[in-house]
Amino acid sequence: TLGEGQALFPRIELIEKPKKGEGQPQKTKQVQQDLHALSKLDMRVAQIVEVADHPEADSLFVLQVNDGQGLRQVCAGLKSSYSASELTDRKVVLFANLKPSKLRGLESKGMLLAGDGADDKALLLDVGELEVGAELHFGELPRQPKAKASIKDFDKTPVSVVEGKVVADGQVLKFGWAEVTCQAPEGASIH
Repeated sequence: TLGEGQALFPRIELIEKPKKGEGQPQKTKQVQQDLHALSKLDMRVAQIVEVADHPEADSLFVLQVNDGQGLRQVCAGLKSSYSASELTDRKVVLFANLKPSKLRGLESKGMLLAGDGADDKALLLDVGELEVGAELHFGELPRQPKAKASIKDFDKTPVSVVEGKVVADGQVLKFGWAEVTCQAPEGASIH
C-alpha cells in the first residue's frame, strides 16, 4: 500500500488585492466636503456687554457683544433660559460670519451657540478662561472663514455634545489645546 503523498510544490493561493477604497474605512466625499464647510465658519469667543429686552418679541434679548474686534448687536432667544443679569459679562461662542438678518425688525449680526438642555432650555457653551476674540476651530481643520456664511453652512455637519465637549464628526471645537464644553446632556444638539 502506498501512504499519502506529499506535493512537491505547495499550492499558491492567489489573494486578490482590494480595490481602491475597499477594505479600509474612508470618509465619503460628502463628509469631507461637510468638514471643509466647518472650516469656513468663523467661531470666536465673545463677551456679552449689554442685555436689553427686544421691543417686538417676548422671547428675545437684544445683546451688545464684544467679539474682540468691536461691538455688534445679536438678537438671541434666551429669555426662557437666562436672566439679563446672568448674561451680562458672560463669555460665549459667537458664530461671527453669519449673514446679518432682521429678527422682528432689529438686525442681528451673528448667533450665540447653545446646547439643548432639559425643559427646552438653552445651555450656552462654556469657553473657560479663553480670551475675548479667540478664534475657535474644529479639531485639526484649518480656519478659512468665508466673508458671509449662512445657517445652512452651519447645519451641513451636525454639532452635538459628546462627553461634555462640543463635537462635529469627531472634531472637537477648541482654541489651541483648550476645548469648548457644554453642560447639555450627552448627544444634545448644538444650535
